[in-house]
Amino acid sequence: MVDQAAGLYDDSVAQFKKALELDPTSLWLHGILGWTYARQGGYAQAIAENEKMGAEVSAVTAENQLLAAGLGWIYALSGRRSDALKVLAQLKELDKHAFVDQYNVAIVYVGLGDKGQAFVALDRAYSHPTSGVFLKSDPFWNTMSSHPRYAALLRRMRLPQ
Repeated sequence: MVDQAAGLYDDSVAQFKKALELDPTSLWLHGILGWTYARQGGYAQAIAENEKMGAEVSAVTAENQLLAAGLGWIYALSGRRSDALKVLAQLKELDKHAFVDQYNVAIVYVGLGDKGQAFVALDRAYSHPTSGVFLKSDPFWNTMSSHPRYAALLRRMRLPQ
């Protein structure tokens, strides 16, 4: 993850591939490798990597919501808007009966290019103590870092600018 936060995506891909040789069933490794491919613009590779998780992310659950949100983000970036919206709808439905970290909802909105709704979700996430832990370092937020609302959110969270 350090390489991803630093934008060293080729190094990240190599590390995740090595890790997958050791544990080819790791959902997290497939998910994060997919996110890395997407950050490089390799959307087909990203989707293929996420599809290796199969049923584990085809329906959003409380346990897989970050992985599912990441897939929704990939769908949005790759132009599969309707698939991204389906993930978003599943997160909203799950939120009716289980905890959904709004940080994850914001990830899908960022992919969709809807910064307004992403900030609404991040503002909601800020009220939960586990949300926003990676707001400063996670590349999901790179496209929002120059926005004044991003700086204001970092200040409220007492994170360095």
